Formats: sequence, structure tokens, C-alpha cells
Amino acid sequence: MSANYPAIRALDVGAQVDDYVIIEPIARGGYGVLYRAEHPLHGEVAFKAIYDAVSQTVEGQRRFFDEARLTGQVEHENIVSFIDCGTIDHPEALPGLYIVTELLSGVDLQTYVEQKGPLDMHSMLLVSRQLADALDAIHDAGFVHRDLKPENVFLDVDEHDVVRVKLLDFGLARPSSSDGRRRRRHTPAGVIVGTPEFMAPEQVLNGPSGAATDLYAFGLVIYYALAGVPPFRGGQQDVLVAQVKTTPPPLASRYGCAAVDAFIDKALSKWPSQRFRRAGELHEALAQALSQSKAAKSGR
Repeated sequence: MSANYPAIRALDVGAQVDDYVIIEPIARGGYGVLYRAEHPLHGEVAFKAIYDAVSQTVEGQRRFFDEARLTGQVEHENIVSFIDCGTIDHPEALPGLYIVTELLSGVDLQTYVEQKGPLDMHSMLLVSRQLADALDAIHDAGFVHRDLKPENVFLDVDEHDVVRVKLLDFGLARPSSSDGRRRRRHTPAGVIVGTPEFMAPEQVLNGPSGAATDLYAFGLVIYYALAGVPPFRGGQQDVLVAQVKTTPPPLASRYGCAAVDAFIDKALSKWPSQRFRRAGELHEALAQALSQSKAAKSGR
């Protein structure tokens, strides 16, 4: 967020925006605040108030609503359910936008790994399979997420302690340009959009984004979940250059073996055409590689 943008003033408990009554803030970030809210029809929901500079322009708001409607077109058990969106015009807060989704209970993958360490084989495959299903559903619908990272992979726990993966945050989602054609540019030239540690080379170079872009990020998420750290670390510029030019280091964990390293090399190929074709294919290759790793270590 721009340094000269006004400080965000949180909505008070009990404040009402349209039909949503604020219950409590859940999280606060550089671009807004996430609240627990109550709706007379939907019950308790997640209400995200967005206050970035783009949301203050007519064109920015138009794009926001277009993208929100696009997101709502894909319904899948492993994608957070879109409920509503609108504008904030309330005396207690800056003018802004809001998006409403289902309310989840659990933690994101980044928080889980930070607190408990890398995933074991069973947990990794559980997360990978569900995330692959979500990505294939998105890609089959004709768009690309463009911001896949551990923070946007939520581990939702139901009343029976069953973990279900939910893919979050479609703020950067766009129609796929996997056919090689450039779509109308929404991002100013030279502006990097995304999280450097989880960006594909073509994103760094501001090129066309297709399903392969998400699959590269999927490989980065898997690497992070198995190793506890992303493959490329350091200053932002160093990480961006590494995404384009550097081969990922071998996976230095209990899973490290030739089969797993070969999987990582393919998933994180700098060339989109050399990566896996679908998320489901990537998951199956991961399962085979981890199985070979387990067999190799048990035979020692």
C-alpha cells in the first residue's frame, strides 16, 4: 500500500454495511481488514473490507466487481465459497470495497508450517490432492489464480475434525492467456503483482499467464510444505532473478531423493511447456515420488 495512503480505520463492532453486521475483526493487512460478520440469511460470514488505492477509482471498482463475479462462477468444495461483494459507504470507515465469503475455521498452510514444521507424507498428499482438484476446476473454467501461495491455502477443520483444503483470495485471478495471446493489461507496465517467493518466471517477466503459471506456484507450495522454506530466499530482487534463472536447490529434508528432486525440477521448470499439464497430473507424480523416497529410505 502506498505510504501516503490514509491509515485504515476499522469498523466498530455492531457497525452495519448493507445487510452485514460486524461482529469482530479477524485479521488486518496492508490493504484492509477481515471481519467476522452476521447476515440475516447467510448467518456468520467472512467480510473482507478492501481499502487499497485502486479501489478508490471508478476503473478499479469496475475491475473488482468483474473479478468477483468471475470468481463466483466456480463452485467447488476446495474453493472458498463466494457470497457477495459491494461498496463501503459508512461514516466509521474509509470508502472502499468489500467481498463476502464463507467463514472458515482453521489455519492457513503458512501458519501451520511455521507452527508445526514441514508436513509429513500423509498430510502432504492430502493437501496436494485437494489443492490439485481446486486448481483443475479453476483452469477448466478458463482462468488462472496467479497468487497461489501457502497463505492462500487454508486448512479448514469441521466439527468432526476433518481437514478440508480451501483455496482463497482470487484478487489477482484473470482469464487464462495460455493460448499465448495477451489480454488487456490491468497492471501497469513494470509493476510486479504477486509474492516473489511464489511467482512463476513468466509473471516476473510480465508475460502471459496460463494454467502453467499456477502449476509452477503449486510446485513452490509443495516445496515449502516439505522443506519448511521456499526454494528461493533473500531480498525481493534476488528472489525474482532466481525464479527466472536459478535451478531450485535439492530438497534438503527427510524426503530428499532422486525421484523427489526430479519431480521438483519438472514442476519448477522455467519453461511452461516443460511443466506438468494439469494439477491432477502433478499430484500423481508427487505421490509416486514420495512413495519412492519412502521405499528408498526404508531399504537403507
